[in-house]
Amino acid sequence: DWSSDVCSSDLPQRTAFQSAGLSYTFPDGVGVIQLRDDSDKVNINGYTSMAMIAAQQGVTAMPMGFKDAANVSHPMTPAQAMAMGVAVGTFIGNLTVAKDALATSINALTAETVGTFDITAGW
Repeated sequence: DWSSDVCSSDLPQRTAFQSAGLSYTFPDGVGVIQLRDDSDKVNINGYTSMAMIAAQQGVTAMPMGFKDAANVSHPMTPAQAMAMGVAVGTFIGNLTVAKDALATSINALTAETVGTFDITAGW
């Protein structure tokens, strides 16, 4: 049926945006934070969690930099690493909000309006 065809086509859009990663301004320059799969998200979560623990212990520099998509290591303070984690969470959250808005629009489609619907709009 047309509605499930339209609904299923939003997943590749969202996945493509997320997989492209997040362009981020690190303290030492711009890089792309990889978000290809759950492993990337676990790495970001771990790095951010480590930063929170380091900050609580008064550590002023992370013991290792964060490697971006180009394999460039970006040294950060714990506060900078936590800000990066928040930026990633916000990016993923915004994609979820866009997906939910798109789902609402898809659910409102009728057989007459489905042909004019642009699945790529709103991302």
